[in-house]
Amino acid sequence: MLPEAYIVHQLPSRVRLRVNDMRNDDEFFDQAIEQLAGLDSLTNYYTNRAVGSIVLVYEDSSWAAVMQQLEELGLFTIVDPPARKNRPAIAPVLSNIRKLNQNIGQGLSLIHI
Repeated sequence: MLPEAYIVHQLPSRVRLRVNDMRNDDEFFDQAIEQLAGLDSLTNYYTNRAVGSIVLVYEDSSWAAVMQQLEELGLFTIVDPPARKNRPAIAPVLSNIRKLNQNIGQGLSLIHI
């Protein structure tokens, strides 16, 4: 069974894939680099073993052409990304405001007038 990869980020001529199960797997990434070097649809590529990501740059090709060549390599299977937790973007700000409020409240209780 091939490892699963999913698209993390995509632009018209660039895509970042994540292969979580292959993080820090030197053998997998050495093989991937060797095989990606032979793809004529890619103009460049970058890998990050620590996070399990592969960035593909394909300025003169379409994503469909790149995907077809990737499937022929048999390095991984591209799947839908995992479901993300719906966390409002403002959540970290609200958390910091709550902490600040607590600290201010504790500070005021220490002051005796």
